[in-house]
Amino acid sequence: MPTREELERKEDELEEALGYHPAFVGSAALAGGEAINTMHPASIAAQLLAKATRVGDKIPAKVHGKRIDTVRGRVRGGLSAEQIRALREFRKAKGIEDVPILGGRVAHAIPVDAPEVKIKGRTLLREVKRRAVMDTTSVPVGMHELGHTTPLLRGKVPGLTTAWHTFHGLSSSPLVRWPLMAQVLAPPDDEDGAVRRFAYDHAPELVAASYLPRVLEEARATGHALHGAHKFGPGALRAAKELAPALGTYLATGLLPPVLATILGKKLIEHLYRKGEDEGQEKTSSGLLAMVRLHHLKQAADFAQTPPKPIKPQGALRNSLAVAYSSKPPKPVTTPMKALRSSQPHETGVKGSMPIAEDKRFHNDMRLATMGRGARTGVPSIGR
Repeated sequence: MPTREELERKEDELEEALGYHPAFVGSAALAGGEAINTMHPASIAAQLLAKATRVGDKIPAKVHGKRIDTVRGRVRGGLSAEQIRALREFRKAKGIEDVPILGGRVAHAIPVDAPEVKIKGRTLLREVKRRAVMDTTSVPVGMHELGHTTPLLRGKVPGLTTAWHTFHGLSSSPLVRWPLMAQVLAPPDDEDGAVRRFAYDHAPELVAASYLPRVLEEARATGHALHGAHKFGPGALRAAKELAPALGTYLATGLLPPVLATILGKKLIEHLYRKGEDEGQEKTSSGLLAMVRLHHLKQAADFAQTPPKPIKPQGALRNSLAVAYSSKPPKPVTTPMKALRSSQPHETGVKGSMPIAEDKRFHNDMRLATMGRGARTGVPSIGR
């Protein structure tokens, strides 16, 4: 792992070469990658599929922001009496009868009430009440938005629903996502702790995990809508054909872009910081290779100047070569009668003398005991 001084020196070199600080270049890559990745083929395909599977007519603009379920007993927004009945029964079954259904330009839901926030007499945030907003006359979409307002555990645990919506809203917001993505703007050094190294090594996974609660909330609302469509509305299968592609858009346009941008930004930063190190390694390896070649050339020159040493044969071959290259005549192989023959170590492996019988002198020459010379009696085998 590099030291902090090495990283600072490398940052100065990169800033001088690029004209900008490497962290600024990485930030631009992250922001641009997140924006461009919303246009990747998976995102476009998910959006087109969700748009193609939507049913129902558009809510008229004159009733945007107004209740479309009932207004003095009359139906507004293009919803039929049967559709209003299905939505009412769904709200009653989920315990959210006080949640109004409004018309709007984009379908969404406000799951919890938000109080008014004032600072020094100035209103920063207005009071917001729970509501579900429908942009078309599709009953499954309306049930999905109402599913977001459904309390967890049927409201048996006070504050649980508010805490859950606050948690998944913050975890998927830029306040959490951007600091996690920024962990890849510089590699850790030897002085950083284990948390910093873990955040750098697993930044894409952490970004994906931060968006996971939002996906779980959308899946929870979709589950409520499928149950309501099966019990009160047009049927679970018909609702799934419309809601499943819409759920896929949260994965393709909400989860994938920041994760892919983090991966690309990390690859860019690693390439910038390792470029100089790779060049240095190439120079070092080339120098070592030159030293190895010089050493081999020196060994070859020394070998050419020095004559090779003679090879000493082993065993019987050594005795034969010694006799062939000796100036002295070889000794006879046969032994005179009544004489003792001194056995050589390479012949018998035993030092000492061995007595030779008087009537066996003809057979002292062991060369006569070969198959080409005939039998041991010395009589040639004619015709064989």
